[in-house]
Amino acid sequence: MPSGGVSGYAAIHSRVRVMYSTLLSAEDGARLRDVADLQGLITFLKDTPYGQYLTGVEGKDLTPKWAIHQVKHRLADVYLTIIHSVPAHTRSLAVQLFRHFEVDNLKTILRGIVTNSP
Repeated sequence: MPSGGVSGYAAIHSRVRVMYSTLLSAEDGARLRDVADLQGLITFLKDTPYGQYLTGVEGKDLTPKWAIHQVKHRLADVYLTIIHSVPAHTRSLAVQLFRHFEVDNLKTILRGIVTNSP
């Protein structure tokens, strides 16, 4: 864990800034809204930081549940460093932010595709 004070904050802040640079852009979000089906979504996400987590499954094994599971794996890998870097008294906040960040947005998109919602 980084030391406290300014140097501790700087170390955590730099890690978060690196994470921020890998988030999907507003343009990516617009393109995601235009995806017609689950296969199209997976194909799109393969060209993003999620790509390495969304390989190796095709056909009937490709389900929204599997995709959500894989997205969670990516987020867990990214956030693990941050969660373990923050001071112990703020760790529960970091965990809560992890739970609500991108996962809920992608789950909503997947649900919309499966239910044929606009």
